[in-house]
Amino acid sequence: GMTARDDTEMDDTRAAIAEMAFAGVEDALGREPRPYETLVTFGDPAPEIIGHAHAHSFDLIVVGSRGRSPLKELLLGSVSSKLVHYAPCAVTVVR
Repeated sequence: GMTARDDTEMDDTRAAIAEMAFAGVEDALGREPRPYETLVTFGDPAPEIIGHAHAHSFDLIVVGSRGRSPLKELLLGSVSSKLVHYAPCAVTVVR
């Protein structure tokens, strides 16, 4: 049998998984000094990133590109495209 899980429990689980992923990045980049910031949040990615960039006066956002086909990108949009157009700072898209 499966048990129901509330949204808070699911968010806690997703946050724990994300923190484990970030730990690997920090090990690869080194922990000090930290010229980057990690943040775990949930929602529509582009507005979340843009809001955080506004609130903390970011100089640069670095984001990966998934490489969707032009048709899929036209229909669905992309986080990197939204960031390039609406972010309050420079955006570097890594392909």
